[in-house]
Amino acid sequence: MITFYTEEDLTSFGNYLLSKTRKDRTSEVNHDKVTHADAANWRDEIGQSEQLKAEVFTLANKLALAGEGDAAVAMHMIHNRL
Repeated sequence: MITFYTEEDLTSFGNYLLSKTRKDRTSEVNHDKVTHADAANWRDEIGQSEQLKAEVFTLANKLALAGEGDAAVAMHMIHNRL
């Protein structure tokens, strides 16, 4: 399988490699190495982020349909920052 990554994806992965989250997950021996586990952990983290983004978007739409315009706009603004 071939997977294409955007520049944004590569930047995100690089930031993950430099993050405290990654440092806490890896043994000291692997702090200076990039492993297949790093890629898997990053993809899991991105997946969770995408799931949250979708849930916030759905909530914003429900608020709009319920006539809660200001709350819907605020929720869409949060969505756009995720």
